[in-house]
Amino acid sequence: MTESENHVIQKLLDFTIPEFYDSLHILFTNCDLIPRLLDENGEQRIVVIEGVNELPENARETVNVALKRWKEKTQIIREKLEIDQTELEKWVKRLIEFIQNPQQIPTFLLGREMIEGLTADLISQCISKYQVQSDIFDKSGVMRQLSKKMGLLEPWSQASVCGNCNIFELLLSSLPQKQTKCSRCEQDMSTVRIYKLNKDYEKLKLENRDLPEFIRAYLESKVPNCEIKSSFPLKGEDGGDIDVYIPKTKTGIECKLFVNPQAEGKYLHSSISEVVKSFKKYVEYEGVKRLIAIVNLDERYREEAEKEIKSKLANAKLSYDELIVVCFSVTNLLTILSEEIQRLKKI
Repeated sequence: MTESENHVIQKLLDFTIPEFYDSLHILFTNCDLIPRLLDENGEQRIVVIEGVNELPENARETVNVALKRWKEKTQIIREKLEIDQTELEKWVKRLIEFIQNPQQIPTFLLGREMIEGLTADLISQCISKYQVQSDIFDKSGVMRQLSKKMGLLEPWSQASVCGNCNIFELLLSSLPQKQTKCSRCEQDMSTVRIYKLNKDYEKLKLENRDLPEFIRAYLESKVPNCEIKSSFPLKGEDGGDIDVYIPKTKTGIECKLFVNPQAEGKYLHSSISEVVKSFKKYVEYEGVKRLIAIVNLDERYREEAEKEIKSKLANAKLSYDELIVVCFSVTNLLTILSEEIQRLKKI
């Protein structure tokens, strides 16, 4: 792990206090439950969107009208230039990337129609992408803690619309305004704010390493003389690794974050099977005796998941001493880790 990535993990450790537990649930969030948008360099970045659920109906209607007008205009441009839809999309993409870096474009080129079109398009994307965004970011105080206190989110841009006057504003800044007033009616505009995930934390999240590295660092901070390994390579033919391995107690911790934490029926069984597959390797290839699964499933599925895992391991005739399933809860995670710390201190 790089020094900058380790710094991010240390930040998370600094905030393992009850008032930040809701924000720490970002550790339990699958990266596919956080939206993506193109940044000023044309790169896909993980973003968190704020304000969509507060958009009134008249603001949404204004966005739809402006977006329709913008699409009609780009259609005319496409026909006049005789380029196909794919080429037009590339052209518009480059235009958006260009405009998203305001230092590189003269303000007189930003006409009203273009600002309206691009802003409406951005708000429309946010409305669509917000539907898949994890609801942990909607909890009171979480966005403020993640951005201002923990530094895991970085303000990027905000798009505002006045549904009364059909006016748009697009602000691209690392310091978005708290509230935008309509220049015509002087009422508060409806605003969608976009935050980028800290670059180092984003890398950990995309590689599903943030939760394992947090667990490793937390254990190391409490039991500094004990060997704790993350991404411990397995020796078997199938390869793979143990997310967090404690050789002293032969404990293997599997961190599995599913796209659908509310899965039921066959989808739940499919999710559980993924954990079983990993545990089989832990036992067969490394002789792990204590198995701990950290999953983002709802707590009401814990007993069912634990029972099914034990049953499948028994059918495979695999021997181990203990199996624990920890569901979507920072409190439960820290409780299990505290028990593990006490166990290590006694040895």
